[in-house]
Amino acid sequence: DALLFLAGGRPVFMHDQTEVTREAVSLVTSVYGMLRERRAADRDVLRDFVLQSVWAMFAEDLAMLPSHLFTRVLDGLLADPARSSQDDLGQLFAYLNEPRDRPSEGLYAGTPYANGSLFARPARVHVEREELELLRQACESSWRRVEPAIFGALL
Repeated sequence: DALLFLAGGRPVFMHDQTEVTREAVSLVTSVYGMLRERRAADRDVLRDFVLQSVWAMFAEDLAMLPSHLFTRVLDGLLADPARSSQDDLGQLFAYLNEPRDRPSEGLYAGTPYANGSLFARPARVHVEREELELLRQACESSWRRVEPAIFGALL
């Protein structure tokens, strides 16, 4: 219910969830809304992008994604506007879907295989600076403390 925005509804907090959950959902909802408003991609691609991004933020805080890789990709995109979010984040999501052939050096070194279908269609979306900043802010949330049911609701 907290992520009903993916279906066009308004998020509903059914239980007394922590403030960190509300903040994280608010930031992700804002990014999704901005992407939809400017028609950055098909609705399904945007949904996949949000799901993949949320998984990456959870995975960072649970030490499943090494060295805060998602956050570092966002930092690189914010530092160098010539870089492509569509390429950089899309590549990260593609590596998460690939059980082999991962780089041994560079930014994506050590990227794990995320078994399952979440990354079967790596989302490649052009993300504007303001959207990148909101995603980066969302990375600062303590995803360990975010209500796990949100992630389940996304699937």
